[in-house]
Amino acid sequence: MKAAARCPLVFLLVLALAGSSFAGHGITNWPENKAGAVSITFDDGLPSQFSLGIPALDARGIKGTFYVITDRVGGAWDPWKNAAMAGHEIGSHTKSHPYLTMLSTSQLIDELGGSFSLIDAQVTSRSVLSLAFPYGDVNSNVSTVARNYYFAARGVACGLNQSPYDYYNVRACSPDSLDDMY
Repeated sequence: MKAAARCPLVFLLVLALAGSSFAGHGITNWPENKAGAVSITFDDGLPSQFSLGIPALDARGIKGTFYVITDRVGGAWDPWKNAAMAGHEIGSHTKSHPYLTMLSTSQLIDELGGSFSLIDAQVTSRSVLSLAFPYGDVNSNVSTVARNYYFAARGVACGLNQSPYDYYNVRACSPDSLDDMY
């Protein structure tokens, strides 16, 4: 899948309103009572994302979500901690970026729960809220395990999210260039 393989991936995600809550978090109305929002996300936690992407977003007053593969971060958490303190979301892209539907339930718990726990322990200024499924690889078992850790999870299907909302397979689009975003 061309869009899923691009690094860093820039996804647009349009979320709308719902009235649920999860671990002290709830989906609420957007500022000025808007019906939705656009979210810019980056996959894999690449060094270029904190050296180039975050400064570019910050210069424009835009916040992004950075889905990190925790096994690849090693001991270099400071850039991600700084990004979170500046208002960016640090989400999970699992521990090792596997095809999740090929894993046993215990392996899923290790990948999803292990990544969640490590980010939560390292990035203490913000809660870990979301997951991006590697390759968009999700089935009912993966979704069930993800619900134990995350408020939402992003897939790779392009389109608008509409009621009824599936917060464990949020749609996202990957533009071929920034010009596609206008």
